[in-house]
Amino acid sequence: MTDEARITVAGLCIVAKDGEPVPKAPEKHGRKPRMAKIHGKFAPVEPQRLYDRRFDIVYPPRTRLYLFIMAESKRGMEPFRLTSAMAAKLGIGRQLRLHHLKCLERKGLIHVRREGRQAILVSATGRIGSISDNPI
Repeated sequence: MTDEARITVAGLCIVAKDGEPVPKAPEKHGRKPRMAKIHGKFAPVEPQRLYDRRFDIVYPPRTRLYLFIMAESKRGMEPFRLTSAMAAKLGIGRQLRLHHLKCLERKGLIHVRREGRQAILVSATGRIGSISDNPI
């Protein structure tokens, strides 16, 4: 035998000079990192339901805005710019949008960053308490 590793036909494994199989290198996966775990109950809602005015009774404006922020920020992983057009698509006007953003920020459910006259940069904190702690 030679000092080099050799390939055997039985199982096609690489064998070292002493006859022991060489351990395989761990496979690398191109997976994205997992989203932050949300402590508490959260059920994602299809964005079409948030845009559909027939569901306004089921999802009040503050709830629609919060669910939209959770979806767009990928549950707090990526901040995004919340424009007036996005809020209008949800059926929420400019003043109401600002009011609800302040309420959600005060409750600690979202982070809001204002940068001059640009659109507001928003991300979810990923933290939801019980309904009695944080009524949306």
